[in-house]
Amino acid sequence: MAAAAYFVQAFSFRAGFMADPIGPGAFPVGIGALLLALALVLVVRGSEAPKLDRPFLVRAAVLLTGLGGFTLALDVVGFVIASTVVMTLTAIVFEGPLVRGLIASFSVSLALFILFVYGFAVPLPMGSLFQPS
Repeated sequence: MAAAAYFVQAFSFRAGFMADPIGPGAFPVGIGALLLALALVLVVRGSEAPKLDRPFLVRAAVLLTGLGGFTLALDVVGFVIASTVVMTLTAIVFEGPLVRGLIASFSVSLALFILFVYGFAVPLPMGSLFQPS
């Protein structure tokens, strides 16, 4: 239901500052279509609901706290560092190897930064810690 609502809402996204012929809504519509397709797969195939036991709730709380911290830290430490930390935290929560998680998180964060800043001309925060006074 949420995927369908997101998909429908994505079509209404407008931004007057972009002159792209595809439009600024292409990315949200693509994400919405992917979410909707994956939701349909779960409906057709069926999925076992996770047990809402203590370990599950602790992992969910840690991830939610990490995402909240990401939004607060974004302007201070910048996109690359904040994204690296939250992705590494996610890897740890899902019991992935720390060093590989850290390397992969930094690589993905840096690649996304380069793609959005230089490929799509979307400014991302560099971090106030790294700005000259």
